[in-house]
Amino acid sequence: MILIYILIITVDTLSCSEYGHLVRIMGDNYYCNGIQVSRDEYYLNVSSNQCEQSTFISDACLCPEDYYGLYCEKKRKINCDLTLIFPIMDSCIFNSKYNPSIPGFSNCLRVSNQTNLLWTVKPQCKTITNGTYIDEYYLQDFNDTNSITILDNTEFIYVYNDGSFITSNIMKGYLILNFIDYNRPSSQYGYFKYYINEYNFEGIQVNFSVNIDTIPTHSKVNGRWYYEIFIDKPIQSSTIRSVIDDASWTNPPMSHPFSFLFIAWICLGLFGVILFCYLIYSYFQKRKLKFE
Repeated sequence: MILIYILIITVDTLSCSEYGHLVRIMGDNYYCNGIQVSRDEYYLNVSSNQCEQSTFISDACLCPEDYYGLYCEKKRKINCDLTLIFPIMDSCIFNSKYNPSIPGFSNCLRVSNQTNLLWTVKPQCKTITNGTYIDEYYLQDFNDTNSITILDNTEFIYVYNDGSFITSNIMKGYLILNFIDYNRPSSQYGYFKYYINEYNFEGIQVNFSVNIDTIPTHSKVNGRWYYEIFIDKPIQSSTIRSVIDDASWTNPPMSHPFSFLFIAWICLGLFGVILFCYLIYSYFQKRKLKFE
């Protein structure tokens, strides 16, 4: 049995992104009888075979917790949970069976034209990450990835890091308030965008408003506006769905199904059927008398 330690150094020219750090990584490779084997196989056969262990050093891009990719060029996903702080909608009924046209349900939020309605929403954001990252491309030459260590001391500076929401760059985005128009699904007249900054992503509440008079009237369903609030792409967020009731709207009077005109048409139809039957009967009676 011969155990040989070999140090192999590779120097690759890498250009990491502005958020990635160029580092040297070191790990072990194992061979028995010229064949690369796992660490366990190496120690199992080292006493009876020609085995060797080599220490391999290479360059790699080390990514911060909110980036990944070969050069740390890809931003990790950020999920935000939105909470509606104001207006309080305790009296609303939200379920799949709710029908706003059925009388008896409480109004949610009654407003009149020219009302400048205010909203307050609190985002709670989280970076989807497993920690710092080295792409598998840099690890393909290492037989035992568990033995890899980073030789260079490096420290990432984050704009914000509370252990949940982590970002290396200043975050910006838009909060969307969308009044759903069931009559014109592609309409953008009830679509409003509000700028949000890095402090809002950190949990600072967002305040915004819209004048109800600017919402198209044809988007109302039985005197009710349906709306949703979410953060625009590429940020992923939960969606707040709620409703607003028009205080000036009243149920239209129902037309009685048995109106005078309706009854007149029914009578005329019955008279026509009776007349037709009488004429047919008279015709066959005359033919019968003719042949007798």
